[in-house]
Amino acid sequence: MSDEQKGWAKLQNQMVLANALILAVKPENKLRQSVWHLVVHPKFEQGIIGMILLNTMVLCMEISNASEGYKAALWYLNTIFVFVFLAEAIVKLIAFGPTYYFKVTTN
Repeated sequence: MSDEQKGWAKLQNQMVLANALILAVKPENKLRQSVWHLVVHPKFEQGIIGMILLNTMVLCMEISNASEGYKAALWYLNTIFVFVFLAEAIVKLIAFGPTYYFKVTTN
């Protein structure tokens, strides 16, 4: 690797490490604390990952020459997923606050 490439690789590693240092701080407000406990629970994250996988499968099920009933079912399923992901975003915004929520790239 050239010196320029080594410098770029070093900078990339530093950026990854800097991003990893951002920690979720438990809020002081009682309502936000209860939502925070829900959001940081491993089961919550696993549930969201499961929804992402199911949504991906539903998106892959779209075919040409499908019946109107099939298209309607896919539309309703996709609409449900939109509301699930919207609810996730709202709950995380309540729990973490907008500053932390938008700083962390995994949200």
